[in-house]
Amino acid sequence: MFLCKMEAEALSMPGLIYRHYKGGIYRLVLSKVKNTDTGQLGIVWEHLWPHKHGYVWRPESELDDEPVPGVKRFVLVSELKQ
Repeated sequence: MFLCKMEAEALSMPGLIYRHYKGGIYRLVLSKVKNTDTGQLGIVWEHLWPHKHGYVWRPESELDDEPVPGVKRFVLVSELKQ
């Protein structure tokens, strides 16, 4: 597992890097991942900063939703090639 100690380090990671509306930095790992219980499509995210490193599955619909009017849940901030 890789834990970023600073925000700048997380933002410089290769891949599609997103900022969550609450401030966390995530890397998109896999998309179109099917939940075998519900059939719902989702995204596997790698949490890079500031909390404990880990992987989470979130519904695909959350990528473009607005939990607060006018504020997207995830915003692409970096797309670096490996």
